[in-house]
Amino acid sequence: MASVDDVAAHLLSRLGPMPSATLHKLLYFAQAWCLAWSDAPLFDGRIEAWPIGPVVRPLYNNHRGTFTLERWGRGNPDRLTDSERGVVDVVIDVYGPLDGRRLGFLARSEGPWHHARSGLSPTEPGESEITVAAIRAYYRHLDADPTATPVEEIDWDTVRFPPWYPPPQVQEETVAEVVKPQVKVIAYTHFDAPDDVDWSTDADGGQALAEFAGRACYQSWNKPNPATATNAGYLRHILEVGHLSVLEHGSVTFYLTGVSRSFTHELIRHRHFSYSQLSQRYVPGGLDMVVPDAIAADPAALDIFTAVTDTTLQAYRSLVVLLEDRIRRGGGVDHHQPCGTTIVWDNQIGAGGFWCPACARPVGSDERALGKLTTAQRKQARQAARAVLPNATETRIVVTGNYRAWRHFVAMRATEHADVEIREVAVACLRELQRVAPNVFADFTITTLADGSEVASTNYRES
Repeated sequence: MASVDDVAAHLLSRLGPMPSATLHKLLYFAQAWCLAWSDAPLFDGRIEAWPIGPVVRPLYNNHRGTFTLERWGRGNPDRLTDSERGVVDVVIDVYGPLDGRRLGFLARSEGPWHHARSGLSPTEPGESEITVAAIRAYYRHLDADPTATPVEEIDWDTVRFPPWYPPPQVQEETVAEVVKPQVKVIAYTHFDAPDDVDWSTDADGGQALAEFAGRACYQSWNKPNPATATNAGYLRHILEVGHLSVLEHGSVTFYLTGVSRSFTHELIRHRHFSYSQLSQRYVPGGLDMVVPDAIAADPAALDIFTAVTDTTLQAYRSLVVLLEDRIRRGGGVDHHQPCGTTIVWDNQIGAGGFWCPACARPVGSDERALGKLTTAQRKQARQAARAVLPNATETRIVVTGNYRAWRHFVAMRATEHADVEIREVAVACLRELQRVAPNVFADFTITTLADGSEVASTNYRES
């Protein structure tokens, strides 16, 4: 008997990179047809009925947190027997051309999945086993049924997906990817000293501007004190005496990605920064997740996190579909394909619910031409649907602050007492700040704690 790893490796070698959820569905169908044709399982391993479809637990345990697979090094396709490879190759030929949405529809339309999820709603988390006995009985009957429609003959244009099902333009397999914080400096201060001031320094940009601003207060252009003759010496003296207002002239702008909305809820408490954040109302898709380290380190906790976030994303997409459909019912969006007339919604006409005034008859789903919603209409749906999204949802934000504000942020958030995510970002920002303006941030020291995380501190008091 082949292992699930060997079958997965063969599927990936034949079909190339794919979402992990697609791979699980293909494994399920390979197992099912092997049971129907040979009475023996293709591989050992518990298959569970998750909201996203069948999940092979041993495989999931080994790729947990990775949602797109290019190859599977744990398996070897050469270990499959000729008969096992034959079954898998038939599944590849029949099911391989289908996207994850259609594969999921097939699996979730069948008896074994419904039996395993008895008592659960379609989107409710659950990990009940789809038993070998249930799969064997169902697929034997399916194989012997002369009236069953072969998969390759299904007319997908006529298939009615349930209202809670992910829309076709947002594939089910765009399940949440796990993302990590990325910190990028995209702008910082440029400085040109005035021509009529007889002064120069050994730095540039915001560091030179801070020194110029400080010397402008006392017109001390001739540098009488050797200890403050260099830019580094001058700014060190500024930090020592607490004359931090001159640091407010230089600024740095970061583009932060891979951060959670929990993070930005804390970040915006720093009121001296300027922010421009990704709009969930305007931007579709891109709903990746930031997994807290404590959850990522615990397999049981990560299972719960993954199940809940996947279910939440499916609920979000389903809400968008339902709310956009409600907007379409308001009229003026969709048309009757044969005649081009704008169709209207009528609750009294039964299935479909749309009526063509020109033809004076109901409009079937195959005759309904979907019009393009306006940006404002799409926002109406998304702004309501986003209410179900978790704090772990990734966001992206542009943050601009002056040197003094960044020093305060690092001093407050790069400590052991800060939230782990914002501390990680604060330390990453500090490294970039020390690169861009070393004389302003060189006093901060980065150290590593016993758990491997980093903190930063300075001997100067931030005010």
